[in-house]
This record gives sequence, structure tokens and C-alpha cells, in this order.
Amino acid sequence: MKAFGIQNYGPPRVIEAFTKDEPIPKDNQVKIKVSAFAINPYDAALRRGDFKNERQVKFPFILGSDLVGQIVEVGPAIQNYQVGDFVIDHRSSGAYSEYVTAGPAKLMPLPAGLPLDKAASLPTPGIAAFQAWHNFATITPDAVIGIVGVGGAVGSLLAQIAHHAGHRVIGIANSRHHDFAQKINIDQFAAYDQPSTQQPWQDQADVVFNAIFSGADHRLSEQLVKPDGQVIYFNAPVENDVSAEKSFNQTIVGYRPELKDKAAFDFWSQFISEHPLELAVQRTFKFEQDAIIDAHQLIEDRHEGKLVVWVNA
Repeated sequence: MKAFGIQNYGPPRVIEAFTKDEPIPKDNQVKIKVSAFAINPYDAALRRGDFKNERQVKFPFILGSDLVGQIVEVGPAIQNYQVGDFVIDHRSSGAYSEYVTAGPAKLMPLPAGLPLDKAASLPTPGIAAFQAWHNFATITPDAVIGIVGVGGAVGSLLAQIAHHAGHRVIGIANSRHHDFAQKINIDQFAAYDQPSTQQPWQDQADVVFNAIFSGADHRLSEQLVKPDGQVIYFNAPVENDVSAEKSFNQTIVGYRPELKDKAAFDFWSQFISEHPLELAVQRTFKFEQDAIIDAHQLIEDRHEGKLVVWVNA
């Protein structure tokens, strides 16, 4: 089978094609024919070597964490899945492949009506949004929620959680995300590139989620949070980006071994059964080396939605 990955760290052009044997599922695994996979900012960070001190990878390394596909083989210990089922898979690597194997703890049945490109886009941002909301934020019933980077996948999923939980939501992003923010029911949208055309939003949110991948938000989170409120970061706050002008609580979403994917998958399965899920897919690509390199280059430059590669759709 064909797969794509890296032999060394570097820019998008280091991505190359590999020929590998199709994986054989263990007794407690299923084999999945991949329909589509998402390309995440984390994939690009791994490719660049940004986390080489925190996560050692063995070369050649097949990229990718998020995919959707159809089960084509099941191990004898598998009880809740069968051949023909479509599933979403969250994995540590290997999604850029024609076939993968996975255990049930990393699988979510494809919700009825969810398009395959959105399904492939859900795992990493969906798990991040769920964990941040339920396990790191301290949210009271009447809390006003602020989201910096509301146009991105994690930010927009957090906004949908907050809206359907009955909270007022203030979202900050580039003005090009205005229409999408309205689509996901943001109560107040602030465009950081149009500061003079909007109502005040500073000191308005009890809990602020900084959903920007790099964490660099030029103090927007600090401005948005109320005094003594809480700011949730998905990366450590950028040095010198937090001042002493206002007292507020800082929480970093980090790895906790007791937090499992299943809880997040169960949540999103229920959520999607009750509400339409909005995930902006900017562009799809062919399962070809040049196309995947182009997608990684788009991640490096500027992208406005999820990037998805069709494999066996």
C-alpha cells in the first residue's frame, strides 16, 4: 500500500511516498480502508521538528492523526464493530495511508449524516475542545465565554459547545471569519483587524479560550477576560505576551493519562445526534505526493479551514 511521511525533519518538500505492507489487525483490532484524512497544524509541527525534544519519532515516520474510513477486517476479540462499518479514528501517527489498524478505544462510529470530510476533520480538534471545556475550564452556569481564534477548528467547536450549553459567546478572529461566526451562533464577534468598527469587548468574558495553535494572540485573551477570570491555553502562554496589568488565572491544557478519547467521542456522537455540526473545510486534495506537499505549504502560509485528503472515497 501507499503511505506518505518523512525521512527527516524539514519544510513541506521533505514529505515523500512510501510503499508498505498492508497492516494485519491483532485480535483486538480492526483494519480500516481509509476514505479521507485531515492535515493538522500538529502534523506540520512534527514535520518541522518543533517537538523533537518532547516527542522522538522513528524515521521513516508516517504522518497523520485523524481519519475516517470503512472497516474491512475485524479481529476475533472485536464485539461492537463489523466489516462495512464506517468509523472515525484518532491515532498517534500513520493516518496518511491507504489502510490502518486500530483498537476500539481509538474509534468512533461515523454519525449518521456527517460528511466524510468533516468526519476526518473532527478527532484532534474535537478531543481538544472537549477536554478543555470539561476538564480544564471552570465554568459556572451564567459564565460569559470568550474564544480567541473562533474561526479555527478548535475555537469553532468550543463555540458550538458553549452556545448549546446556553452561554453567551464572544468570538475574536480575523474579519474574514465573520460569516462563519454568525453561522455558529456567536453572540458578539470582534474582528481584531477592524478594531474601530465594533462594540467594546474588553473585560467581558469569565472564561477565555485561546484557541490559536501557536498561542500568540497579541494579548487579546488578556484583554477579553474579566479581572480574576480564567484564560485557557492550548500551548504555554507566549513569553512576554501576558502582562501584570490584570490579575487572571492561567490554565494550560496538557496531557493527563486518565483522560481518554472515548469520553470525547461519546460526547460528540451525542452532540451530532442532536445538533448540526459545523466544521469549515477549506479545501480537499488528492492522495498524491505533490498535493500533500501543497497542503502542508498551505498550513505554513495561511489557511482558513480544515484541509482534507481523499484516499479511497
